[in-house]
Amino acid sequence: MSVLEAINLWKFFGATEALVDISIKLNRGLHLLLGPNGSGKTTLLKIWSGLLKPSRGKAYVMDKYIPWRDRHLIMKFMSVVFEDNAIPPWISGKDFLRFYAYQKNIKWSSVVEIAEKLGVTSYWDRSVAGYSSGMKKKKLLLTVLSSENDEIIILDEPYTLLDKESINIVNEILEEKLKNVEAIVITSHVLTGIEKKINSLTILFNGKILFHKNINELYREGEITYVCETNDQLGFLEKLYSEGIRYIEVKNNKIFFKTRRQLEWIKEYKCKSFIDVREIYEKTLLELSRE
Repeated sequence: MSVLEAINLWKFFGATEALVDISIKLNRGLHLLLGPNGSGKTTLLKIWSGLLKPSRGKAYVMDKYIPWRDRHLIMKFMSVVFEDNAIPPWISGKDFLRFYAYQKNIKWSSVVEIAEKLGVTSYWDRSVAGYSSGMKKKKLLLTVLSSENDEIIILDEPYTLLDKESINIVNEILEEKLKNVEAIVITSHVLTGIEKKINSLTILFNGKILFHKNINELYREGEITYVCETNDQLGFLEKLYSEGIRYIEVKNNKIFFKTRRQLEWIKEYKCKSFIDVREIYEKTLLELSRE
């Protein structure tokens, strides 16, 4: 079963083509959408969340819901945060969160727990009109991070305006949520480390999909970055050199290297592997600029 799907999807805003014949299927897990401003990322997410109706094509949630028709149903198990979400300026942050928690059947204790982690309780009694942009962003993220009933989470640029400590807290909570939800979809201009947990990577440009691969395809076809710890660094490095691996970096007691090949002997060591999303993104855009 696909969690989110688009089939030959088009979206026009007047004469502007925001989405051009998009076909994509996202299954369970964490999905990252990258692309420059105006590439169509937010438009695609707003169609899946029922805020926009496509001009042509089809979109589905959980294989059966048509989002712009069934929004009242999908919002029972989906939470979304977009950059242009607004909070009424006259209400206090705390009252806003109480209202949202009541609407989504979220335990107030869960809201307080996450609010304390993000440092929101120190100012949430004040009216939203006096909040900075970063304060408002934390408040909006709280509506999603504190929910315990979601099957799908959609986050549009969740990391902008956040400090490093808050980003780490958000990522820790999202990683924990991945154990229970069907899917988390994130668009971002900022790579924060959460990309190491992805199940698929999609790159959009001018309303079109330039790149889309799931994690198995990325590992099978792409270059893998390894981080290994060993007390025998010299012996480990000799093995790497014997394999013809030259892109190696040693930091403290950790060895970083990249390869496109599967190394069976690596299982004998304490190693972690991940896909270098930044490198894929930069290469994809560079290849586009050469066309």
